[in-house]
Amino acid sequence: MKRYTFKALDGVDARLIAGASLYWASMLYIGFDQSTTAGAESSFDSWYWASIPIATLLAVLATVFSRLFERNGFRVDISFVVLFVNATSFVIEVGFVPFSPETETVFSLLTGCSIAALVLLWGFAFASLDKRTAGKNVAITALASVFLSLVLLLASAALDVSLDVLKTIARALSALFLVAGLVRFSNIHRERQVQSGTALIRFYASRVLIGVGIGVLGGTNVGPISPTMVVVAAVAVFSFMLFCIRAKDNLYGFLPVMPLVLAGLLFLPFFDEGSRALSKIASTVIWLVWIFLSSFQLSGLKETFGLSETRLCFSEKAVVLTGWLVGMVAAGPLVACAGVDSLALLVVYAALLFATFSSFRTVYNAKEDEHAEQLIRAREERFDTIYNGIADTYGLTKREREVMELLAQGYTRTHIGKTLFVSDGTARSHIAHVYRKLDIHKKDDSESSESCGSR
Repeated sequence: MKRYTFKALDGVDARLIAGASLYWASMLYIGFDQSTTAGAESSFDSWYWASIPIATLLAVLATVFSRLFERNGFRVDISFVVLFVNATSFVIEVGFVPFSPETETVFSLLTGCSIAALVLLWGFAFASLDKRTAGKNVAITALASVFLSLVLLLASAALDVSLDVLKTIARALSALFLVAGLVRFSNIHRERQVQSGTALIRFYASRVLIGVGIGVLGGTNVGPISPTMVVVAAVAVFSFMLFCIRAKDNLYGFLPVMPLVLAGLLFLPFFDEGSRALSKIASTVIWLVWIFLSSFQLSGLKETFGLSETRLCFSEKAVVLTGWLVGMVAAGPLVACAGVDSLALLVVYAALLFATFSSFRTVYNAKEDEHAEQLIRAREERFDTIYNGIADTYGLTKREREVMELLAQGYTRTHIGKTLFVSDGTARSHIAHVYRKLDIHKKDDSESSESCGSR
């Protein structure tokens, strides 16, 4: 019986999508609860203010000690701890076993640690992707996470279960994918590119602003939903997801509009409230737009900046979380001055504009690189045809054909010997045989022979 490998078609990594979308879904609609009582808001505030500083500290430490994450055993150990923390948190939240308030506080703090670990590990996984297939995987993951978050909203309302409990289950299942080793990681140490200094500063500056935007609006999205619009949104997301899965290309043409699509889909559950709903989903929109943008950009930026996957990914997450923490501190004065609705409109508009522009530029650069590779490949194929024709005409052996190609490209005997891993005397002998068979007596004649073969 053939074993099912859980792989999808056309460069889609189904295991990565399934595991990451569970985690992404658990981070959407942060702070949302069907209840609007003071107790519910107080519970959220205590978790929120405790977990984000811890997550920021852990992201900074992970950046400093990023080499530890190169070891598969260390990643599995971290994932197992995340699984244990969320499983225990589920038991506490459901109330199966009585715990003291101190124990609940400790596990609230550990939940912040688990969130930091998941954002680092899944970010590492996306940074490990090939930049040619990253776009499609990220697009499907983003849509799948929105779909799952809508399912969680409906399940919370229908079953009268706290959304936090369902999110805890989602994080535990996400960690299970990592514990089982179903996700591929790759970390390559590259030479730092000096000319990329300014680009790196711009990159990290944009991440600080994104983090501040999430932090400023992170605690405002509390309120009732429209079950009908949630169903409509779920159907729309599922349709988009099927389109992406069945697409034969890498979906890079679709990526620039993805931030707008995601924002619209996240808005639908609160559609009945009109423009005021924007303040409730602002942090969710910005968070998903950032994680979407980051996940397919890092696969290419690691080569552009000359950084390893772990160093680039972890430092980016640390910068965003630091900005998030700053935004949390500055949220009170900013909301008091501008008003939450006006501030949400401004921040979400700026985030979507930036994400759309960045996505377009990334797609444009990818297309330019692809076009350049096609031209280089076509040129190589053309010259291969010419060299093969000359070799057939003059009866050159395979090794002599290689020597002729290097001679025609202007390489010296020393370089030819090193390239073919032969001694200087052997290289001299091969060159002499090529000259004799082609009836030429100097290198310029070899180039003339090549040009004749191309006509």
